[in-house]
Amino acid sequence: MLLCAALLSAACTRTETTQVARGEYYAAGHPDYDEFFVALYHFQVETAEVLEQEQAARAELARGLGAKSDKAKQLSPLLKQRAAELEQQGVKVVVTPGKSPAVEVTGEVPENQRKFLDALRSSTAKLTSVAAATKGNEAVDHLRTRVSELDRQTDSAFQSEGSGKRSEVKANLTDAQKLLVLIADSRKQLAQSSGELLHELEQTFAPPPPPPPAAEEEEPKPKKAKKRSSARRSPAPAPKPASAPAPAPAPKPAPKPAAPKADFEP
Repeated sequence: MLLCAALLSAACTRTETTQVARGEYYAAGHPDYDEFFVALYHFQVETAEVLEQEQAARAELARGLGAKSDKAKQLSPLLKQRAAELEQQGVKVVVTPGKSPAVEVTGEVPENQRKFLDALRSSTAKLTSVAAATKGNEAVDHLRTRVSELDRQTDSAFQSEGSGKRSEVKANLTDAQKLLVLIADSRKQLAQSSGELLHELEQTFAPPPPPPPAAEEEEPKPKKAKKRSSARRSPAPAPKPASAPAPAPAPKPAPKPAAPKADFEP
């Protein structure tokens, strides 16, 4: 009904309001139309329940913190303060919405912190449900496409009915289109607000960082023996033989002595 407030204020300017504008189920008396209006009504109820869940989660968290406001900006410093108090008391709290349990508590919880932890568990579960229910708008987009198709077919679908019936169906379809716009906007806002608060809880109550790896002393590595070449060393070349000394030249024969000249002629 909160989602229909804007639509109702506009509809009240008319002398009569439609059943869709009043948040009620409208039976058109035609299978295609009745299927659409049933889906619209269930979707409207589901969105209203999700809105109540988100509001209840914020209210529980505010009460657990003793806060006057349930806005994320006002709750953030109080959450950090409470996390510091719990850590000083030896209690570690970790919030991980995607896991089970979503809130893990280790240590002996003091009596004055039990109320807050109960509120933290309940609000985290509700916010996780809201975030999952409002993820994506495929269903809203489908209904908005369908209402346009049905509006074009109204005259032929209710041809045998009077003009008053056709006008009634079209009026409810018009208000359905307006209501779907409001629902789409509300679901986007719910997805954003619940996601922001969940992120705040995860950051405030995050798991401790893993300890750094211990430095290991490196053992001296044994020196590697030099690898011997598998190839055999080629033998050293044999020394070249010294060249034989050149033979000494043969002595020249001594010249024959000249015959002595006679002092006289015979």
